[in-house]
Amino acid sequence: MKLKFFHIALFLSVIGASTFTQAQEAQPGAACSGAGTSTWTGGPEQIPGRLLICNGSTWQAVQETASTGRTLFQTDYDSGACDSAKEGRLRYDSASNAWSYCYNNAWANFASVPTCAIGQGLTMAATGWSCCPKVESTWTGHLSAENNAWRSAVYGNGIFVAVASSGTNRVMTSPDGITWTARAAAEANVWRSVTYGNGLFVAVASSGTNRVMTSPDGITWTARTAAQANQWYSVTYGNGLFVAVSIDGTNRVMTSPDGITWTARSAAQANVWLSVTYGGGTFVAVSNGGTNRIMTSTNGTTWTSGNAPGSSLWTSITYGNGRFVAVAQASTAAMYSTNAISWAAGTLPESNNWQGLAYGNGIFVAVAANGTNRIASSMDGITWTSHAAPEATFWEDVSFGNGVFVGLSYGGTNQVMRSPVTSCN
Repeated sequence: MKLKFFHIALFLSVIGASTFTQAQEAQPGAACSGAGTSTWTGGPEQIPGRLLICNGSTWQAVQETASTGRTLFQTDYDSGACDSAKEGRLRYDSASNAWSYCYNNAWANFASVPTCAIGQGLTMAATGWSCCPKVESTWTGHLSAENNAWRSAVYGNGIFVAVASSGTNRVMTSPDGITWTARAAAEANVWRSVTYGNGLFVAVASSGTNRVMTSPDGITWTARTAAQANQWYSVTYGNGLFVAVSIDGTNRVMTSPDGITWTARSAAQANVWLSVTYGGGTFVAVSNGGTNRIMTSTNGTTWTSGNAPGSSLWTSITYGNGRFVAVAQASTAAMYSTNAISWAAGTLPESNNWQGLAYGNGIFVAVAANGTNRIASSMDGITWTSHAAPEATFWEDVSFGNGVFVGLSYGGTNQVMRSPVTSCN
């Protein structure tokens, strides 16, 4: 009998020494002492029931079985409105078997989490969960500085710079892709492509006396002599070198370390080279004709032919996320490669004249000069999603900068379109 009383006394002493007590009178916000002390309130005779923890001065609710008051977690269903006092609260509705959370004065259902593409993550907004990164489904149209035939754009040094093949002022600049300012080109040439590298904008042309022009700020331009009077269609920068390709001429490649002095180089084949890019230590160019419609170079000087998957009319190539991606005219054909040697086919959503291609923030974006939906986006260059352009005009190029894709057209009313990217940051 003494032993039994001893065990009872020991049990009561342990309960009394515990900081975890039943105290129905405590309420969130009431004064307390002893940081880390916890207590339960409520029960059948008092709703809501809460688990409270003392932060050293006041009781804080960390779990609640019903009703009002902001908490970190709730195990019962709150049928009331989501408001600022409940921000961050979770609730479970056993009738619908669904969890939801209070965010920005609205209940959002966890069951509405979308199925995202491989490589995408999730981000939470006021409207619920969204895949990221992604191009917004709605693109907005904007006026260009002049109604010219705009051919190419690039982002560098905090501004977008675009060049045109016609018009009075064949350069325009914008800090955001919305408001554009006309700039005078060095010569009234048919400017085809512009790039940025080593603090310098460089543009190339398919006509004119001096078929290269350079600018440190995109505003004031200086004419430069090309290596040959070819129709230069594309220029890029990588590994300390500017590289341009042409559609004709004896030497259809030229290189420059500074954008000023250019040297002619032999192409791998005498093809119509329309686009060149740099990535992963390699320059890669594509053509819309010829036996081998890819050529590669690690130094811009010596070029090697490569085999494309099929005889498509390749028009544009870019590099991003460890892979090269190219698109073609009059086709659903796309191709991609992680090493610039072995290429595999991708499929665009429509058989359009895909003209421009860019990469930014985890997404490839292509634009077309015709078709129902003249924009396509992809995470990997394999699977593409179509988007409607704000105007059914001749979209020629697209570029990325400062979290925004900007497309250019050589016709139409709004010759610029713009779309931000939803990131996972």
